[in-house]
Amino acid sequence: ALGAMNQEIVEPAWADLANAVSVRTVAARADAIVGDYWHVWPAVFAAEQLRHDGDGSAPPVLGIAPGAVHRGRAERGAFLARLHGHGEVRLVCIDLPPDACIKGTAVALGIPELHAGTVPAEETLAGPHTLRILTVLPP
Repeated sequence: ALGAMNQEIVEPAWADLANAVSVRTVAARADAIVGDYWHVWPAVFAAEQLRHDGDGSAPPVLGIAPGAVHRGRAERGAFLARLHGHGEVRLVCIDLPPDACIKGTAVALGIPELHAGTVPAEETLAGPHTLRILTVLPP
């Protein structure tokens, strides 16, 4: 009665960016995606679908949207457990310079200081959006 249903987990308007970010996130075995709310959450959903459809060995992906109402504070424990358990956390930063990505993550999760390891080159995605994968080390 409702007609054709959308079987995709991400709305078409956000799908290209979400899919591009999710492929890089899962391939890099990254822990979290950081950026604007409307870029982060579709990418998190797409990454989780990709993990589900693949072998599932990549870690579950956390979403962090600094400045948004739902910034991810509930994920603080999971983030800290990975940071201290593995000695690092990998962040996929969408449209954020490294310093803003690190600072936004620290503020959103209520962690006083985070430090980035080596900062890789920025990658340009369609849209145009930028992506950078940072390694965060314990304070």
